[in-house]
Amino acid sequence: MEEILFYCQDCDAKVSSEQLGMLDEGKCPTCGSNYGFSTSPKGESDQFEEAVVLNDTDFLK
Repeated sequence: MEEILFYCQDCDAKVSSEQLGMLDEGKCPTCGSNYGFSTSPKGESDQFEEAVVLNDTDFLK
């Protein structure tokens, strides 16, 4: 079975699922940030740059 790797959303360091369970307060072992981890590298998760924000007036048109 292939091991799942998680990426720090601050420094993009790789962390295994076993390491993730042993982290101190969820902080990255490389940079110490609390930004969180994802299964996608940091560069692939910037989907909000393309997001369109809608407000009430958009629905009334």
